[in-house]
Amino acid sequence: MKSNKVIDKLNQFALLVNNNKYISAVKDSFYSLIPIIITGAFATLFSSMVFDNQNGLAKINGLGWLTELKPISDAINYATLSFFTIYAVFLIGIEMGKRNKITGNFPGIIALMSYVAVNPSIFNFVDGKKTILVENVFAKLLLCQ
Repeated sequence: MKSNKVIDKLNQFALLVNNNKYISAVKDSFYSLIPIIITGAFATLFSSMVFDNQNGLAKINGLGWLTELKPISDAINYATLSFFTIYAVFLIGIEMGKRNKITGNFPGIIALMSYVAVNPSIFNFVDGKKTILVENVFAKLLLCQ
């Protein structure tokens, strides 16, 4: 009996969250981005596990020619996962526009312009003991170098 009440409360909460227009806009945008995510993931997988001559199949004698295909998978990875934020912001803007009864690409363009306006355009690049100030770029965190 008590577990049914808890399940009912959780179902009500899930329904409330799912009916929130902001959360559902993000959810629907990410549904649309699944092909891009999968394509980028496969490109990363092939780049590091097949076409890499240090750790991949290209390390095996006779399969060295696979390294020639690595730039293709790296380009696919760059075009998908490196621009993921741009795609997501644009699609979330479009989905929010749909929920507010605004059709077309204009809400996505406004969302993208807002993102560009608040994104830092100055980046401090630290190279050993030397710090280089890079300006007028999209700042991206460099976690691995």
